[in-house]
Amino acid sequence: MGLLVGACSPTAHLDPLPLETLEAQLAAPTGALEETDALGLAYAILGTDVALSATLVAATELPGVRRSPHFALVEVASCGQHDEQKMIVDYPCLGFPAGQLGIVSDSLTPNENGDYELSLEAIDLGAGAEVDGSALMRVEGVANPTTTERALLSPIAHLEAFPERFAELSRVGLRIGLTRGAEEIEGVAEILGETFSFRFTDTNSPAGALYSVRDARNLWTCRSERDGRQILKSECKTPVGHGDFAVLRF
Repeated sequence: MGLLVGACSPTAHLDPLPLETLEAQLAAPTGALEETDALGLAYAILGTDVALSATLVAATELPGVRRSPHFALVEVASCGQHDEQKMIVDYPCLGFPAGQLGIVSDSLTPNENGDYELSLEAIDLGAGAEVDGSALMRVEGVANPTTTERALLSPIAHLEAFPERFAELSRVGLRIGLTRGAEEIEGVAEILGETFSFRFTDTNSPAGALYSVRDARNLWTCRSERDGRQILKSECKTPVGHGDFAVLRF
């Protein structure tokens, strides 16, 4: 499946995380947080959150995802153009500063389950980060009583307001649970060839972005203080012994 990017796209050189490996990497991360580029991982997690937020604006038109009222943030049907295989959502029509999201099915007769390509074109939600990129999406388990409903997402993007070193998002993936009452979101990021799984706790907390990271050995709870999209300092903690914590600051 080819991404919706051309040779002149700012993300044409970026490498998406293969959807086929996503769930195995979520189950068994390989990295050690204290031995990797922890700051790069923090930016990858926050960048993934920005790309996901821009995408979920169109949740009511996203295959699979639209079945869950948990993600139905805005009704967008009146601001979309579509045929059987393709949908384009106009963000200024929805009241946002700029951008559009495209959804193309790999199937001539899409029925929720299946593979899709998303394009995020200069999406600006007015929150300090313009997103240019694309994503592979796979929907599985819809109307199948023997498995959970889920959407797998592998985005690549350029994030305009992020520091230059961390403005490119790649090698990250998300699993969005769609089963009623279990709409959890889990992510994986590959840093320096090793993988880490993560969950968002509260990326807009006044105390700083809150998230958790699981590596090959530990589950860490993390907080990143920031000024706009720049991380000022971060702290991750994991329990050791009786009531003690190992602390990593970066």
